[in-house]
Amino acid sequence: MDGAPRLPPHTCLVDPGRLRYAAAAMPSLRAAVRRPLAWFVLCGLVASQMACSAVLGIEDTTLGAGGQGGGGGAGPGEDYTCLGDPGSAPTHATETITVTTSDATQPGTPLAGVTVKVCAKFDTSCTGGAGGPLTVVTGADGKAAVPVPTVGDGFDGFLEISAPGYKTVLWLFPRPIVQSFTLPVLVIDDATFAGFAGSLGVTPDPAAGHITLDLRDCTETPAPGVTFSATNLNAASKEFYNLGGAFVPKDASNRTDASGQAVIFNVPAPGSVSVTTQNGAGTTVAQLGMTVRPDTISTVILSPNQ
Repeated sequence: MDGAPRLPPHTCLVDPGRLRYAAAAMPSLRAAVRRPLAWFVLCGLVASQMACSAVLGIEDTTLGAGGQGGGGGAGPGEDYTCLGDPGSAPTHATETITVTTSDATQPGTPLAGVTVKVCAKFDTSCTGGAGGPLTVVTGADGKAAVPVPTVGDGFDGFLEISAPGYKTVLWLFPRPIVQSFTLPVLVIDDATFAGFAGSLGVTPDPAAGHITLDLRDCTETPAPGVTFSATNLNAASKEFYNLGGAFVPKDASNRTDASGQAVIFNVPAPGSVSVTTQNGAGTTVAQLGMTVRPDTISTVILSPNQ
């Protein structure tokens, strides 16, 4: 770990505050599970290092997804009692994701003029068809009330979040959204992102995409001891775990620490990547297909969905 880029104390790829998915299918947290998700929270540069919450673009929020557990008797971040839970059905035709945006280098300061688009699951370019995608722009308070369709099994698409001078973020969800919630998002400017990657010895390829992962257990607590694998990577792709505040290259021996955070740079794009996670017992706990686009960051707070 000596010489590895380190983050300031108490920072992480996904803000320490918990972002909980309002998982209607998980008994204890179904209604509103809080977790730092607000995008894969982009780590902000602090003393030449990026605060984790800025790198992943995630902040405290309550996601309205289906499926959650609790009371498993395991240690923090080790509750997998929700495995096999199919989740809950939506109760309304539309729910609202209230997106709140801030600059990753100035968390808490509202950022106006951020465009949020609602994208269908397989509309990877988010064209929205002839009428274009539903689009909402944040106001002076940095907020945008974004309605999403939840007819059937819930909203299983993603959000595209963009602003001039900042990395575009594709915000994905591990389960269909079935309830309204607030999603704090930290957006990161191009120079700050390049500085963060450079501190890890990585040169971001503008023709490639990037992925940030916030891995959670059934209670939406950051999950330690979890490994991840991703398809469709190449020799230029670089994978890291956040271990003790330092981003360390992924190898066969390491796995998540109590932060539950990981990042992948230079993912071939455009395309898709299938991410699979396994807990310390070797059980597959989550799988998700993630859309990847050039010069964008795809992020998810990935809780169990198997």
